[in-house]
Amino acid sequence: MRFLIDQKEFNEKEIRTVWKAILTGDQSTKLEFYKILEALQMKLRNDDIALIIDLFGKDIDPASFMRQEIECVSKLTQYCQRQTTAVTNAAVLFFDIACQAKPYSSEIVETAMDKLINLLLQQDRALKIEYISRCYDRLEKGESSFQCVRLISKVLEQISKEKMGALISGQEIALDLISKYDLITLII
Repeated sequence: MRFLIDQKEFNEKEIRTVWKAILTGDQSTKLEFYKILEALQMKLRNDDIALIIDLFGKDIDPASFMRQEIECVSKLTQYCQRQTTAVTNAAVLFFDIACQAKPYSSEIVETAMDKLINLLLQQDRALKIEYISRCYDRLEKGESSFQCVRLISKVLEQISKEKMGALISGQEIALDLISKYDLITLII
């Protein structure tokens, strides 16, 4: 696998073949695969990283999801450019885990929340606001209240620390969202 990655020949077919093999292997095989991905992530193309992250979300059972898998996804996106498909896929995966779209362990939920917040810190304001809106949508449905309020708080804190220029402030965004979604009623 290292050779294929070094030669830029580790494409979708090979990724899916190796992925299928590690899913049927033991835990030590999975962990070794994750270490190789992390070590060679700079040599992977953005589309390949996006595919691998997508496979984590689709193929790993929530009950057996490990912290190392969250760490691997985070490290795979560490040097990706902003707003790429890989970063978007990682944000979606972390958000779904953090907001418990499926039943994950509390350790995995907390780790995913931390990784999502760190990932959003590096992204544009538009993506941060998109995730605030996603949280409000979940709040309206009565889903993941605590996690969503926590994420909104952290993202607004990030926005408030950004240089404003002609952009509206984090406080203005918060007030607009509170009135738009009637946050107080949603929380109560």
